[in-house]
Amino acid sequence: MQTRSTHKRTSSHCSFRIAFEAMEPRQLMSSTSIRTINSGGPDFSMVESNGTVYAISSTASGAGANQIWSATGGGTGNSKLVIDGSASSSKVSSFADLVVAGDGKVYFTASTTGGRHIFQLTRNGATQLTSGSNVGYSKLTAVGSQLYFIEANTQKICTFDSNNAVRSFATGSVSKMFSAKEQLFYVLSGDDGLFRSNGFSSGTYRIDGNVTVSPSTIFGTNDFIYFGGTSAGDPGLWRADGSNAAPMLIASDFSVRPGVPAAQVGTDIYFSGGYYNTSPNAAGQQVYKITQSGTITKATSFGTSNGGGAPEGLAVIGNSIYMTAGDTEFIVSAGTTDRELYRYDTTTGVTKLVTTNNDLYPIEINSGVLGSYYFVAAPSKADSRFGSRRLYRTSPTNDQIEEIGGLPSYTSGTATKKDVKLVFGGSKGL
Repeated sequence: MQTRSTHKRTSSHCSFRIAFEAMEPRQLMSSTSIRTINSGGPDFSMVESNGTVYAISSTASGAGANQIWSATGGGTGNSKLVIDGSASSSKVSSFADLVVAGDGKVYFTASTTGGRHIFQLTRNGATQLTSGSNVGYSKLTAVGSQLYFIEANTQKICTFDSNNAVRSFATGSVSKMFSAKEQLFYVLSGDDGLFRSNGFSSGTYRIDGNVTVSPSTIFGTNDFIYFGGTSAGDPGLWRADGSNAAPMLIASDFSVRPGVPAAQVGTDIYFSGGYYNTSPNAAGQQVYKITQSGTITKATSFGTSNGGGAPEGLAVIGNSIYMTAGDTEFIVSAGTTDRELYRYDTTTGVTKLVTTNNDLYPIEINSGVLGSYYFVAAPSKADSRFGSRRLYRTSPTNDQIEEIGGLPSYTSGTATKKDVKLVFGGSKGL
């Protein structure tokens, strides 16, 4: 059960950033690295465009996001330093907002003369797209081939017109901007609402029905936008279809777990959350299912003592949903709640414990615990907070776990770690 208080669980993440290529069902998969970047420092974001992986990185831990690398194949010989903002002669630095549009163009922002500007990557560098002084462009978001962004100093929401000139179509302090249903959505700070836009003022309108939206609880699907919010002081889960019609209340007295991705199997949506203890439906934080018609049902039944339940890192493989969740045990030596890897079968409704030997400690990576058949875990419970991290794989056909050997080791909580980015295949990122 939970009380009506808002808090967000934070956890330490290792610096591995991994992407996986979708493959046909098989029990075992090749672990050969086909995209490798070794920049010497941690990476900050990664995208894939037309078979090439791009990453914002740095020269060493704590050195800042001042490099952009590309990789077209496995091995360090296939990686290339595209832009080196750490060089003394460089006029750009502090790269961010790396995004790829539907036409394959790659954009980012950087600090340079005049403020923070927007750049487009080219084969051998980048082209600056914006100009002016005292500007701060950020929150780059691609909807198809169209790029949207904000200018922080004037609080304008913008895009490029047909002549590649900056055109604003709305104003406001944007706390979140994202793409869903092939449309642009954004949230204004405070109680100013959730909006949908087509890039013109006439096609920009509020879709939350004056419900106070919690930005960290929003998740978009192929058909709807879901969000946690309050109306007249009552918390609940809401669903909007992207039009200016009033949103649908899915569940009242309900809290969506912040920052946890939703998973879609067919037309059903699975996500993490729970009813408040003032509700007769209170059962702690579990995975819930929403149907196309808007019916909500509880999918999992984790125990709730000692931090049990609270699923995170939801990821779909076929008809299975993988997640980590508390198992009601407490790791005294590490001073933290124990978590395990589980698989929920959407066909049978059965939740299966995958990490059965009670030795591994699965770690979420960027809100995703599993890509294809792979996941990252501490090799022992004692390593759960500050120890080493290793790559493992599992299969829904037998739920066996196998460690992937031959990869660089990583130890959390050290200042001397060397970060190696490994990208297996295409565009499915963790």
